Amino acid sequence: MPWCPECKTEYREGITVCSDCGKELVENLEEVSDYVVLCPIDKEEVAKKLVQYLSYSNFESYYEYSNEEDCYPVYVHENELKKAKKAFNAFYTVELESLEKDANKKTLDTEVPLTNLSQEVEEDTDNLLSFEEDSPTSSLLQSQQEEEEKEKITSMMYDGGAYEKKSEKSKELRSTAITFFAFGIGGIILVILNVTGIISIINGTLAYIVMTCLFLGFIAIGANSVTRAKKTAKEAIEEEEKTTKINRYLEDNITEHVILSMKDKNLSEEANFIKTMEGIKSMVISEFGTIDAAFLDYLVEEFYNNHFDE
Repeated sequence: MPWCPECKTEYREGITVCSDCGKELVENLEEVSDYVVLCPIDKEEVAKKLVQYLSYSNFESYYEYSNEEDCYPVYVHENELKKAKKAFNAFYTVELESLEKDANKKTLDTEVPLTNLSQEVEEDTDNLLSFEEDSPTSSLLQSQQEEEEKEKITSMMYDGGAYEKKSEKSKELRSTAITFFAFGIGGIILVILNVTGIISIINGTLAYIVMTCLFLGFIAIGANSVTRAKKTAKEAIEEEEKTTKINRYLEDNITEHVILSMKDKNLSEEANFIKTMEGIKSMVISEFGTIDAAFLDYLVEEFYNNHFDE
């Protein structure tokens, strides 16, 4: 059956173009070369739920059954793989909490004696549950729960892209300041040359006023960039000191034995990686207190890749 490579809609045989996207259909979504596997999922319902969550988080993804691996791999765009892993991190955490709650609920349910319930009461209860499931109130509550879950997942997920070090940001701001100063000062000189009649590119009082304001604006932006660059340079020094302390802590405390203790042999490699990252970050937060999420992600992932990623 043909598929749309853009919206992942399946069409019947004979159709060659997607009615929604206008894209030419392909026989297999694996033909879309920029998609890579995010993670393999054993159960289709979990894979479907993950794809829905990724859609909430503005990721394009899909899943399909793999005969070779007997599972449901979830695919995302290759250039979004790193951020999608962070999304899966949040999804995985929420799913664990959900499973724990379900397990606790089942444990409590098995402790309630049911021998005193008559068949008639059971039938009435079944009818009541059936009515509640089909009622508008039940649908509204379900929608509210889905929205709350969506907000919870989104709040847990950092989606700020790659972290930019303060020192690099300071350099960019200085470069921006020089650029705007050059254009602003050069523009003012150009206006003066036109006013004095040395050249004749700009004509008219209104044009002089507009161009002067524009180039003065460039100079103002340059001045603002200088101020921000100085502030960021001070922050860069503090960041470098904090980086040194955290890296020293990681070197002293995160060993191969600690990494192995964080892993669960029943989980996949991807799930264990996420579990390990969260464990290391929790240790750092316990030692140093609240840390910017992007900065912490950057430090922990860089440390792990340099020491344990084979």
